[in-house]
Amino acid sequence: MIRILGIDPGTINCGWGLLEVEGSNFKLNASGVYHPKGNDRIAKLVQIYRFTTDLIKLHNPKTVAIEDTFYGKNVQSMIKLGEARTAAILASALSDVDIAAFAPREIKMAVVGNGNATKEQVAFMVKRLVDAPENCPVDETDAIAVAYCWAQRALRIG
Repeated sequence: MIRILGIDPGTINCGWGLLEVEGSNFKLNASGVYHPKGNDRIAKLVQIYRFTTDLIKLHNPKTVAIEDTFYGKNVQSMIKLGEARTAAILASALSDVDIAAFAPREIKMAVVGNGNATKEQVAFMVKRLVDAPENCPVDETDAIAVAYCWAQRALRIG
C-alpha cells in the first residue's frame, strides 16, 4: 500500500487529502481544509508549514503531491499562493518525503479527462473515483485530485 498526501495550497483555505493506493484500488483515508488564523502573512506561512509537518508525522505518506502555482489575473494572489505552496514543500522536504508537483491542467486531465475542466467537474469526479463525501468543499476535493493525479501518473493506473 502506498500513501499519497495531496495538498491544494492556500493562505485562507489549504486543502489536503490522503489517498491509499493498493494495486489499482484507491481509498480516501482522510481529508480536510486547514484555515490558517490571523492576518499576518508570515504567521500564516508558519502555520501552514507546521500543519503540513504534523500531517506528515501523523499519516506517514510516501509522497506529498502538490498543485503548481498558476498565473491568474491577480498577481498578489499568485504570490500568496506561491508562498503557501513553498511552506508546504519545505515542510515535506525537511520531513524527508518525496515531493511531486502537478500543473492544474494536468490534474484536471488525470481526474476528468479534460484539462479545461471546472472545479465543480473535478469535485464531481473525485467524489465518484475515491468515494469522497458529497459535502466536501472544493479545496478538499482539489487536494484529493492532486493525490489521485500522482497515483495515476506514477503508478500508471487509473
